[in-house]
Amino acid sequence: MTSILLALFGSIVGVGAVALLHLKWRGDVRSRAFVAGGWAAVAVSIGLWAIAFEPDVGAAFAVLAMTVVALGLVGRGVDLPALGRFPSVRRIPNPEPGGKPSWTGVAARTLAVVAAAPAVSMSLGLLVWVVTPAHESTRFVLAVFSFLLAFAALLVWGLSAVRPWRALGLITLLGAAAAVPVAAAL
Repeated sequence: MTSILLALFGSIVGVGAVALLHLKWRGDVRSRAFVAGGWAAVAVSIGLWAIAFEPDVGAAFAVLAMTVVALGLVGRGVDLPALGRFPSVRRIPNPEPGGKPSWTGVAARTLAVVAAAPAVSMSLGLLVWVVTPAHESTRFVLAVFSFLLAFAALLVWGLSAVRPWRALGLITLLGAAAAVPVAAAL
């Protein structure tokens, strides 16, 4: 019964956290304290779920629950022409002449997606595998989870960068930094 109450309270805190972050994202709130409070509430929610159920299962369910709430909040009010009304959404002008993408930018984005993002995310997954002090199966689950999370984040970063070559270089440097401790441990 206690675990159900902790999970329920964790869900309530998680919904509040996502709502705070959503308000700041939309530009309805100007205070940066909402961002700090939102992320602190995310951590509290994950902690409560981890206490309610085992840490590996509870943390996964907490993140999943908050993701569903976030998708619901973002998806319920999607009105693409209205995005220009929000001051937090800034439209970046296309730096390319004539509004057409350059071949070098396409090449950098392709390298980021096809080569750099998978290699760097695998390197980050192996880094989690190497440095996590846990049982082998827990390390495996955390490594796969961090690999998927890093892969998604790097894909978004590589595809949405205004300066794709800079993003490709930074992604490559991140992979090199993650590969050094992995190589040292092997």
